[in-house]
Amino acid sequence: MDKKRAIIGIVLVFLVAGALSFWYFRGRTGEGAWVCQNSEWVKQGEPTGPKPTWECQEGERVSGEEEEEAFDQAKFERSKQIAQEAAENAPTYKFDGFDLKFVSSETLLCPNCWEFTFSFSSRHAGYGDRTGQILAQVITPHQIRVNVQDEEVVVVVTDRTFDELKQIFLK
Repeated sequence: MDKKRAIIGIVLVFLVAGALSFWYFRGRTGEGAWVCQNSEWVKQGEPTGPKPTWECQEGERVSGEEEEEAFDQAKFERSKQIAQEAAENAPTYKFDGFDLKFVSSETLLCPNCWEFTFSFSSRHAGYGDRTGQILAQVITPHQIRVNVQDEEVVVVVTDRTFDELKQIFLK
């Protein structure tokens, strides 16, 4: 009788272990991925993560299970310095800006992407290089946002109104 109970107990342990293993590992293989084809993210299978929002390179693959890339403080600091230099060289600031101050940073959805916000004042109203224009002499506060991806400036916008890289108004 004891031998029979022992065998039943062992079988039950194996059944429970098998069921738990199946539950734990189910869906862990063959889920799918987002794959870059013709510069667009294409769903293959059933990826666990959402569709990536950054531009892709042919053949790039994102399964959605990857661990988030560890925060790299050195890249962040270099990116912040790059953003500050971009703000200092933006035509609106360069023309008559002064007192540039760091306000905040925000992590964006792509890897190694940040938006840095700075504030500054300018001595005249307007945006960009205003050489030769009739200007109202008034101290004007501004906010400039600089997006940096992989230590490269991709967006520089002042007051959500003026694209400093393209020298055009957004509104």
